[in-house]
Amino acid sequence: MVKVCYECNCDIKPGDAYYDDGLGTYLCQECGDDNLISIDSKHYVYREDYRDYYLDDEYSDLQVFEYEY
Repeated sequence: MVKVCYECNCDIKPGDAYYDDGLGTYLCQECGDDNLISIDSKHYVYREDYRDYYLDDEYSDLQVFEYEY
């Protein structure tokens, strides 16, 4: 199955690094680097959601990505 970047619609080829939210949304490395910010050593959220990360104790309303390679 070919993964497609949610932001730029490019194909993510096997062996490429990408960001995955675990629910079927993928970001290529370039779009992830531009749009995401790290919340700990393994998880990333959209920059515009970063403030909400601290306000949401359970992180239930945030789309959290992991870096895959």
